[in-house]
Amino acid sequence: MKRHLTVIAVLVGLSLLLTGANAKTKTKKEGGKSAVKCPTQKTLKKQGIAGCPDTGCGSSIDPLLNKQKNTTEGDPDRIQKAQIDTLR
Repeated sequence: MKRHLTVIAVLVGLSLLLTGANAKTKTKKEGGKSAVKCPTQKTLKKQGIAGCPDTGCGSSIDPLLNKQKNTTEGDPDRIQKAQIDTLR
């Protein structure tokens, strides 16, 4: 029994090493992280959070991920009573 567990552990370890070798960070062109300029303090005071880009800002961000996180599609706070009735 102990021998089987050792063999399984070795196989799992090898598979993790082999799959991890192919992993790489996406480039900006592939939709990976990039730098987005943040709004100035003057803009933030005038517009508030609306002055920030939908992609977020900073030196190393994933703009597509931030757009997806900011979506209101499927937002439970926006569901209508008619939609709830159709689910019943």
